[in-house]
Amino acid sequence: MIHHPYRLFIVAAFLLLPVSDAPADNLELEKKGYVVLAAHEGERCLVSGILLDENGIAFIYRGRRVTLHPDAIGVFLSQPDRYFSHLKPKGALFQEHDAGSIAISWLGLGIWMTLGLICGAVGSHIAIRKGRSPSYWFAAGVVLNLVALTTLLTRPSVEGSPLPDRLDKIPVTSAPVDCPSCIAPNHPTASTCFRCGRILTPSAESEVKRT
Repeated sequence: MIHHPYRLFIVAAFLLLPVSDAPADNLELEKKGYVVLAAHEGERCLVSGILLDENGIAFIYRGRRVTLHPDAIGVFLSQPDRYFSHLKPKGALFQEHDAGSIAISWLGLGIWMTLGLICGAVGSHIAIRKGRSPSYWFAAGVVLNLVALTTLLTRPSVEGSPLPDRLDKIPVTSAPVDCPSCIAPNHPTASTCFRCGRILTPSAESEVKRT
């Protein structure tokens, strides 16, 4: 038997109050790994666009702050990409969902250019040895990479082809010659000993005379 009728009225009023789904939805957000925060004054719900009060929530989704009314949490979670698209910058050159493909493209371009420079350098070296144009095969190696290098390796050497500029006079130095008097090592083209001054007979032609 209830001695105080007003207590029965309080219990009945409490049972008739509408139960908000916000705590359950907040728990669902936390289960998905989102940290639920309080919305700031003046922020709007991303789903409905209404101004949020002290019951509004906020959380970070894909690096962006998302603000929602508690009643709109379930709607957002059912189609997050649809509503999140409103937060993406309009008119941007690369949209956020293309970040992975853009990174892969730059990585592929970097590998291609690095391989091209290596093939160009190796190709120009082989081209000099085969009497072919090093600049041409360097450019071909940069653009075609291994295809150009393989093609160059299958090409025969060009006999009697002139060497590139400044490579046609490569000095060749013979072994030094000891002076008969003081045994000082002298250049094979020397006509006198640098130490004792004795006259020597050059055993090789001077590179200076060749020029």
